[in-house]
Amino acid sequence: MTAQACFSGRSPLTVMTAAAAGAQSARTPAAAVRDKGSATAPQRAELRALIARKAVTDEWKNQFYADVIADDGLSEARASGALRYLRNLADRAEQPVYATAEQEQQIRELVRTRVAPAPWRHTHMVLLETGTLPYIKADQFIDALLRLPMRKLIPPDGPVAAAGNFPDGYYAIRTTAGEVEKYRVVDKGGLREVWKITKPGSGRRTRIRGRQAVDVIACIGADPAAASRLWAEVTKRCSACNTDISPDADNLGFPHGFGPKCWRDREALRLNRDARAAIADEHPEEPAA
Repeated sequence: MTAQACFSGRSPLTVMTAAAAGAQSARTPAAAVRDKGSATAPQRAELRALIARKAVTDEWKNQFYADVIADDGLSEARASGALRYLRNLADRAEQPVYATAEQEQQIRELVRTRVAPAPWRHTHMVLLETGTLPYIKADQFIDALLRLPMRKLIPPDGPVAAAGNFPDGYYAIRTTAGEVEKYRVVDKGGLREVWKITKPGSGRRTRIRGRQAVDVIACIGADPAAASRLWAEVTKRCSACNTDISPDADNLGFPHGFGPKCWRDREALRLNRDARAAIADEHPEEPAA
């Protein structure tokens, strides 16, 4: 998918061209299917009101009607997607020249959570950052993003320990589909290596690189303790050394995802770090003369 193709206003996942929509409409009038499907009565009423009031393009309307015809009715999911899109549009009588604050907010969230082609995404974001993304282009960009699949891993919004400010170890995180994925993160000369564990205890693993590795580190870094606990929960192995662990009375680290020795070592490091921080607070360095 090229940036030029996306700038034409077509969604990357367009299922029917405007010409085909017209031909299909001639064969199957929209009126014949508009009341079919699982969409609720309130959804249908709000859609009619918003399409009449909002500054929506004819191209979007044609595509929307074509999709409904192709599906032989309006589904609740498609209605929800259309409503999310329409609610962020300006009213027809107040259409601005450039992207609105609401559009900017929605675009940033969608870019963060959707699998969008990098060159196409970058082209639009440059315009957005410079305040020169036209309202209509923002409208089309949002519509296209809504049709894209969700990213498998979505790092939390805002600053987290994305640089890998957590110990080497074994961690587990949940994907947007609810699946648990297991990883080994190790420091190699100041760089973090990320390995996906395919079978805990067997040594089977696959190196993860690029943006996927960055996403994994950011997701773990948002809550390393939770990622350690989840690893131990699903594998029954220590998050530090990957050996079998059990809820023995003398293993205080089990609820945290560690075996007894690794937990004692971690607690000793934490106490030492806290003590040094307290000393530094009590005796700050004197400013240079």
